[in-house]
Amino acid sequence: MKKIILIILVITMTFLYGCNKNTENQFEIYLVVEEAVDINQLTLKETPILTSNDILKYYWDEQVFVTKKGLISERILSQTDQYVPVSGLPYVVVVNGERIYMGKFWTVVSSAWPFSPSIMVETAMDVDLERFDVQDNQKLYSIYWNTDDTETRNIIFDERIYNVLKQNNLLSK
Repeated sequence: MKKIILIILVITMTFLYGCNKNTENQFEIYLVVEEAVDINQLTLKETPILTSNDILKYYWDEQVFVTKKGLISERILSQTDQYVPVSGLPYVVVVNGERIYMGKFWTVVSSAWPFSPSIMVETAMDVDLERFDVQDNQKLYSIYWNTDDTETRNIIFDERIYNVLKQNNLLSK
């Protein structure tokens, strides 16, 4: 009887711990499993593609960030069994458990240009890697958007994103 009570207690504690994930001071990007009109109705992958723990530095004004080389590509492949298709791969930016905006991972191989904020999986040729102090074992990612679109600019430059990056000491000049 004591064994059964102990097993039930362990299972309950494990369940409660799993439900109370600490989302404080967290920046995360999740792949979308199933799209919907409302961002809060989107079905997301269980594990994020990127967290604030993976970002080495973030250049806020340019919307450029640096990670370990290969990190995002490896995680995309492990979660989807494919590379980024030419139609893009939708993601959601989440801060402290709150969904902020939806965008797409995009590839330069695509002949189309995305309408939503997009993270290019390849480094653009016109990016000055020395300016952003990118080392050989690191990868630089740029977030692109239509610069004439004020609404999109406002969601990318959301204060909640800035604050969590600042709290994690990830902002660079």
